[in-house]
Amino acid sequence: MDLSALNPKTKANSGAFLHLNHFGTGEPLYQYDDSIQDPIEREKQKKAVGLYLMGMDSDYYQSKKHKTVNDILQSKNKKDAKTSEGMEIENIETLAQMTLGWENIDHNGSSVFSKQAVIALYTDYLWVREQADKFVANRANFI
Repeated sequence: MDLSALNPKTKANSGAFLHLNHFGTGEPLYQYDDSIQDPIEREKQKKAVGLYLMGMDSDYYQSKKHKTVNDILQSKNKKDAKTSEGMEIENIETLAQMTLGWENIDHNGSSVFSKQAVIALYTDYLWVREQADKFVANRANFI
């Protein structure tokens, strides 16, 4: 069998779309145009809310993973040891670097995507970060 068709690395590098789900109901999130009065037309015009993410097989993720493990292995004393809080910040920054863009997300009054904006999004909304983490780790999203 030719396994090249099952190699997720290319897609992991170029990214895939995560359609965010409501944290309470599990329903997919959509943005609706409130100016459309007809409910059928309004439903047709809905837009998915989500993020474009690289996968765990991406070059960036693999490089970051090795750097993190090497840093831990090379820390020789408690002064160099990582804290839980520090690792969480590092995880958010890594996930932000793996986020290539977003669709239909407003955060802090702006819909403009930037690395700083996505860091703030992941910091403020744990449920978004959790969905992004799970999506990145699932190779099936990148085939």
